[in-house]
Amino acid sequence: MKKEEIQTIIEKELEQNPEITSIDIAKKHRIPLVIVELLKRKIKNQ
Repeated sequence: MKKEEIQTIIEKELEQNPEITSIDIAKKHRIPLVIVELLKRKIKNQ
């Protein structure tokens, strides 16, 4: 998966459920937790 695809997935998950944890996103989409954490912070800072 490309960075943009992963970022889109995380954005959609956060829109649907703002309280979802990074661990849940990582498990659900099989994305490394570190990447989820970094992109989640980037999205929130925009």
